[in-house]
Amino acid sequence: MTAQKSLKVPLVERTLTVTATPNKTKFLPGEKGSFDVFAADFAGKPVEADLSFGEVDEALYAVRPDETGNIVNFFYPRREVSLDPQTSFDFYFFGEAGTKSPLLAQLANGQFHPRLAQVKPGSDLVVPKVRKAFPDTAYWNPNVHTGPDGHARVEFNFPDALTTWRTTIRAMTDDGKAGGVVTRVLVRKNLIVRLAAPRFFRQGDETTLRVIAHNYLETAKDVTFALDVKGLEVISGQGKIVSIPPKGESYVDWRVRAHATGNAVLTAKALTKEESDALEMTLPIPPFGVKQRAAGSGVVFSGEGQSQWPYSYPPGSDAGIRGLTVTVAPSVAGTVFDALDYLTSYPWGCTEQTMSSFLPDLIVAQAIDKLHIKSPIDRIELNRMVQAGLERLYGFQHDDGGWGWWPDDPSRLFMTAYVVSGLGQARDAGYKIEEYRLQRGRTALDKMLAAHPEMIPDLRAYTVYALATTGGAPKEALDKAWESRDKLSYEGLALVGLALDAAGDPRASEAAQLIEKKAKATGTDAYWAGNYDGLLDYWDDTSPETTALALKLLVRQDKASALVPKAAIWLGKHRDGTYWFSTKQTSMVIAGLTDYLALSGELANTSEVEILVNGASVGKRHFGAGEGFASPWRIVVPVAQAGGGGQVTVRKSGNGITYWSAENNWYSADRKSFQQGQLALNITRDYYLLQKKQATPSDPITYDLVPLKGAVHVGDVLAIKLAVGGTNWKYLLAEDPIPAGTEFLDHSELYKLNNKPDWWGDWFTRKEFHDDRAAFFNTEFNGRREYVYLLKVVNPGRFAISPAQAGPMYQSTIQTTTDPATLEVQP
Repeated sequence: MTAQKSLKVPLVERTLTVTATPNKTKFLPGEKGSFDVFAADFAGKPVEADLSFGEVDEALYAVRPDETGNIVNFFYPRREVSLDPQTSFDFYFFGEAGTKSPLLAQLANGQFHPRLAQVKPGSDLVVPKVRKAFPDTAYWNPNVHTGPDGHARVEFNFPDALTTWRTTIRAMTDDGKAGGVVTRVLVRKNLIVRLAAPRFFRQGDETTLRVIAHNYLETAKDVTFALDVKGLEVISGQGKIVSIPPKGESYVDWRVRAHATGNAVLTAKALTKEESDALEMTLPIPPFGVKQRAAGSGVVFSGEGQSQWPYSYPPGSDAGIRGLTVTVAPSVAGTVFDALDYLTSYPWGCTEQTMSSFLPDLIVAQAIDKLHIKSPIDRIELNRMVQAGLERLYGFQHDDGGWGWWPDDPSRLFMTAYVVSGLGQARDAGYKIEEYRLQRGRTALDKMLAAHPEMIPDLRAYTVYALATTGGAPKEALDKAWESRDKLSYEGLALVGLALDAAGDPRASEAAQLIEKKAKATGTDAYWAGNYDGLLDYWDDTSPETTALALKLLVRQDKASALVPKAAIWLGKHRDGTYWFSTKQTSMVIAGLTDYLALSGELANTSEVEILVNGASVGKRHFGAGEGFASPWRIVVPVAQAGGGGQVTVRKSGNGITYWSAENNWYSADRKSFQQGQLALNITRDYYLLQKKQATPSDPITYDLVPLKGAVHVGDVLAIKLAVGGTNWKYLLAEDPIPAGTEFLDHSELYKLNNKPDWWGDWFTRKEFHDDRAAFFNTEFNGRREYVYLLKVVNPGRFAISPAQAGPMYQSTIQTTTDPATLEVQP
């Protein structure tokens, strides 16, 4: 027999009344605003409370509504209590009284308690303040406190955006009362100028910029229009005086062309004798084409000597956007800091790259602390990166406890093991992690090991290593990994050795001895060869990663081995410029080298270094003994001195080893396919116009998909199809730069096509839309993929479209590109 009863307990006594009274309801851009915040209890009595105060652009909530809800209901939600009557006849007792926590004690411990917690104005025209600061958040303070009188004052300057600003306050008291309030104020002007421009320009673009003025004054005004332009060539257009009636608007157009890369600074002005306005926008101008690079690295040993690196540029490449950079470090530690910059600036954020973006910094910072050496790593920025990375990884975790390459693909063994290992290292470094997520990841690894008894041996080795270093691996898993040692690559053998080392198993010493026998050594350096990545399952040179893991094992098991410093030297010599070929390899190498640095405490020796390009000096530097852990010396060679190619010379005198790297880059618009033996990869791109069809106003709107030929018009909708073909690949990335003057349309399902083609669909693991490009990711690529997305034409002009490109993300030398294109847009 059951019964149910609902009891409503009013929260009146737990609810605060919060008000926020601004000193005015309308503000000018940049003006200081003052808010009187008052908190009172249910009886109207002032209370001391802790508040958060946020001021954000109301337009944000048109993109995504505020879903945080009422703070009182959050802390005091509806609760259900069920009663299950029982008798003592159902219980058996076995003499364990006092060993179990009684239910009443559990309740007393708080089971159901809430948790707290260009025309210059003449003398008669008003000179405007140029608006240029447009953040979405005007103010945020989580530490506002009302005094005994219940009041607190908050002051800040509003940004330059003309918009409605939403004030959101949430408050709590020490005894658990809560409340909040949302209010709004307006920042506006009576004469407003706007600038209709693309989000960016691309080198070679030609477009029309429109300066628009709105007159909200009481009378008609003669408005002087002006546009100051930096970084662009003005083809046509000049300042004009236009009469605008009250509550009216007008515009003036300028035609501009983007010749050089960099930034364009545009200042639009609308000037009158009563009120004026000015608006400044800075827009990027990326190069036309696909970035290409060549890189080299090496060392100069103690004494007097030099090292040389030849470089060249393809004929016809734009000399104005070529680059040449040389970097020098007085110790192997400098090569690590150089690579950290590469990892933190990498543009994509999959599971592996999220972990690789902060974990190596954390490892290096921890090692430097142990050496009591001043670190060039910004700790505040590092803490921010770690927290942001952890939050992203938490959001990527799947229901089964594992991680995939992205949050929407199936869990993968390596990705799960990599995150589990990284979370453990973050915890060991003193960062607070959500422990249950680590444990769910470990459980997922245990299940994967059991479900795949015949998995790739190297992958098993890494999985066991991840478990062993984060709480322990099952003995049977360690045993099986060790028993498979004859099937392991050198990398896998090093990983098994590290797992055994973490478990305190004496077989780790035997693994280290086996590793030492596999080294390829010379008089100055040593390495371990690898040509297959068993963790990500692809064939390529993995010698840097393999060598780093072997070095890591030897540092732990045989510190005195002559191979230890030789392996570090080899890694410093064999870089792809400032990093090791991919984010994953770079992260692994940094981990291995950091263990070596912590052991050796390597410091730079005194030396003099000079960099020459084509025989002419571009810089000299003295390195002292205390600069071993300083940031590397980097020289960006002037374009004129780099010329069309030549030779870089690193000349050194003094003690110790000097590590150098060099990279030259250029942009190419050539079409390129990849073919190497049986491996192939190619990409094509096609533009289509969605031609509207509607026989009568009452008929539904449909569209024909028409291959694009000739010009389009503002307001047209375009469909872009990328087709990638070839052999099977893993972790494929396709990027397609879009023409400036267009905007992405997210909901292609709203456009009903007549005779919809078979290739129209979502054939990807993940897609991302950025300001200037679309990106599509496929964890598994099985010979053919089509990607489709929509663009709306917004700005008139003639826009250059760089080639689309595709390639496996962890094999950077493999790339295919399309032809470039041009989009002509008429008003």
